Amino acid sequence: MKMTTVYLRKTQFFVQSLSLSTDEVWIFSDPCFAFPETCDDAALGSAILAALDASRAGIPHPARDSKAHMGPLFQLAGITSWTTFARSAKSVQVTEEGGKIAVMGNTSDGPARGFDEDPTRQVILDRNAPPSDLGLAARRLLSAVH
Repeated sequence: MKMTTVYLRKTQFFVQSLSLSTDEVWIFSDPCFAFPETCDDAALGSAILAALDASRAGIPHPARDSKAHMGPLFQLAGITSWTTFARSAKSVQVTEEGGKIAVMGNTSDGPARGFDEDPTRQVILDRNAPPSDLGLAARRLLSAVH
């Protein structure tokens, strides 16, 4: 399986690739992209596909106190802590497996706990669907999060 998260924070989308660490934990990995909320759906969908393509398994697990793997997101967002970011962010989880892409809405459990998947809000697309369809699905699910 491959995974990425799309965040909407203030007026920007952030597309963050995730990889499975050697400790079998999904962690932030390169690349991370930022787009204005006004970007077109094809650009957003293309970034999601690129992040999924970069997702991999077996990367070294970061040291317990390390936040280095979060650096690209923090830099693009202009922040220095997860709490600051998560306090005003919405997110959707995107997974790819078996030629299908699932875009699933998340609920926020607050900055300390992060986000949890909400399987009642999900869109399934074929991997070969146009990037604009993927971008639109992510945008619509994010707009439904309160």
